[in-house]
Amino acid sequence: MLNADIDRIVRAYLHAKDHQRPHRFSEAFAHDATFWTTFAFDTDWNSPEPVNGLAAISDTFRRLGAGFENIVTICLPETARWSDHTMHMRWVVLMTDRRTGAPRAAWGDYAWTFTPDGGRAQSLHVHMHKMIELEANEAPAVLEWGMGLPDVWCSGSDAAESLPEGLPGLAQFLLSPLNAEQAAK
Repeated sequence: MLNADIDRIVRAYLHAKDHQRPHRFSEAFAHDATFWTTFAFDTDWNSPEPVNGLAAISDTFRRLGAGFENIVTICLPETARWSDHTMHMRWVVLMTDRRTGAPRAAWGDYAWTFTPDGGRAQSLHVHMHKMIELEANEAPAVLEWGMGLPDVWCSGSDAAESLPEGLPGLAQFLLSPLNAEQAAK
């Protein structure tokens, strides 16, 4: 069972990101929080430099929202590993390109650090394992699947049960545990 504070913080983050409400990141992050993303594949988005501060984090997601819509994220609760003020877990995100309508699916790991009082996230490192870009005509099936999942916290087995075709590697990711090496990233 997840701690109520962690659940609230993760839900606030996902609500702000997925529903494109950057002003709500203050419910998830401390004012001096740090955010960064690393990729396990080549991309021009990769920046080893963290984004520092609530305003900069909000701006980062404003830019994401300018290019993408229909964002749906699920977190896999059975992969959550926490100790002290940290938590590692797996996630999956779906979105469509605003210009082309083409859907994308991506997945990876979150590494959270929370403030000592548990009220906000002090840092979030997003490690993206894979991203797949599909044809625009595949958007309905992919989005229907993502939006049809019962909650932002969804077991990998429940998510895999109704997974549409055309997302190579995602079923395996949904059904594989987070191991100690991945949790250390």
